[in-house]
Amino acid sequence: MPGLNEIIAALKGSFALAIGQDSGLAGFERSFDAFWRSFAAILLIAPLYLMHVLAEHRIILAADDFDPATFSAGLYFGVKAFVLIIDWFAFPILMIFLARLLRLTAGYGLYITVFNWGTVLIVAALTPPFIGWSLGYISDFAANIMSLGILMIVLRYRWFIARVALEASPLVATGLVLAEFLMSLLITQSANQLVGLQAGY
Repeated sequence: MPGLNEIIAALKGSFALAIGQDSGLAGFERSFDAFWRSFAAILLIAPLYLMHVLAEHRIILAADDFDPATFSAGLYFGVKAFVLIIDWFAFPILMIFLARLLRLTAGYGLYITVFNWGTVLIVAALTPPFIGWSLGYISDFAANIMSLGILMIVLRYRWFIARVALEASPLVATGLVLAEFLMSLLITQSANQLVGLQAGY
């Protein structure tokens, strides 16, 4: 488990990278142990993710077409928990093969370390618009505009991480960002279909 000092340094480094400062890499320890400890960042993400899930559940129950006979709360929460775990490990596993294919294995450990800690900031940034919309504080349009704007920043952030941590070319970095985005989208949509949710939720 990472210590408090390591967590703070990693989050500070993640924020520096988010605003385009490659000096943020100095906030991450470059070791095999630090690589594995970075996966513990899911413990920081879990409470935020739970807020998303509870907000989505509230929206489902309030929907005009909600049918309690066809909706299982147990299945819903179980699948959502499973999605968090699968999505957390899917891209790092895929990157093992992509890094070998693209000859980027030297930067793999640092890249995934930065990627994992950076996800904490990303989930935190995406939480307010979704929660505000689910509670009725902001309109659908405002929530969508805010989320789209944040998504553009997130994609740019992921791209910058690939550029500086992996030392990947702009084209390769773009490909990696798209691969991760599409994989995450596929996992989420597959889970939604499994529990009978529409793509709009």
